[in-house]
Amino acid sequence: MENAMLPRLLGHVLRGEAVAECPGEAQWARLLAQAARHKVLPTLAAVLPLLPEKPAPQICRQLEGALMQQMLVGSNQLHAAKQLQEGLESKGLYNMPLKGIRTKLLYPQDYMRSMGDLDLLCKPEQDKAVKTAMEALGYGGHESGRKHDHYRREPYILVEMHREMVAASSPFSRYFKDIWQRAKLLPGCKYSYVMTTEDEYIYNLIHLVEHFRDGGVGLRFVMDVYVYETFAELDREYLREQLKKLHLEEFYGNAVKLAMHWFRDGEADALTERMARFVLSGGVYGTAETASANSVSKGGRLGFLLRTCFPGFREMCSMYPWLEKLPIALPVTWVMRAVDSLLHRRKNIKSQFDTAARGDASRGKELRAFYRDCGL
Repeated sequence: MENAMLPRLLGHVLRGEAVAECPGEAQWARLLAQAARHKVLPTLAAVLPLLPEKPAPQICRQLEGALMQQMLVGSNQLHAAKQLQEGLESKGLYNMPLKGIRTKLLYPQDYMRSMGDLDLLCKPEQDKAVKTAMEALGYGGHESGRKHDHYRREPYILVEMHREMVAASSPFSRYFKDIWQRAKLLPGCKYSYVMTTEDEYIYNLIHLVEHFRDGGVGLRFVMDVYVYETFAELDREYLREQLKKLHLEEFYGNAVKLAMHWFRDGEADALTERMARFVLSGGVYGTAETASANSVSKGGRLGFLLRTCFPGFREMCSMYPWLEKLPIALPVTWVMRAVDSLLHRRKNIKSQFDTAARGDASRGKELRAFYRDCGL
């Protein structure tokens, strides 16, 4: 498949190996559009010195521009993450970097892995103190969510401050209940932690799974799998044991097979090819059509709307921690959340209703069968 050329070129970048044949000009146009959709344009730019000949000047300019921008943005993001941790540490606030902040450091060069925002975990009982600290550190635009809050610092630093690793309703939430006990303190710190490499990988795999079953995932998720498998020092026995507990062994094997097929010219079977088409068909988070179909695959549109409007007790506790001590007030928190959404997140409400309206239940059933084949 021609559309598999992009992952093959990214494989050359990750391995640092020369490319035998340069894509033609028409192919480059498609490659650039596809790489932009999947947020891997800066990674693709690193293929230029590996090509037998340079592409047309306008193509070089576009790639080099994306690379320069990512190097600037990426370095500023990592600097902001360091400042955030130091600021939270100085105020006695527990914190732990998640996702891209850590994964970037495993790539051959950190600019090869872009990230949209900075993800950090804090303790829910320090929620108010964290909000005050974020404001003192120059972050505004606070928006509260179920499991994380959003902050912004102009011009482009976005932060997701997590109270929980995954949603309380997630089947994986129990795994992370004691994550602070399993994590390691950063040298010289009392409140700043990092997960073990194995738990970071497991968390990234779970993040992949959740997006895979929602709207889909893009190339970047699969690149992360390859990078952990190739460049990280892993306790393989621990990894296998934990994935077995989480019932993710089969999916993990299929995800690794796809990563090796794309980025190391590994073998592929029929399922690998199906997964490849699924990932390549969308963008970094799949497609809106897939998300809509999945939203109504269980209980139809009414079921989706009921789940959206009336989250479960555990989910509401993540937004209103005081609910733990007063569970009878669950209906009150539904009203509070509805009022807050109407005042501050009307666009989100419209988006969710539009998602349900577009959903194709029959397509949703097909997708659920595909997910089962993948091991989910």
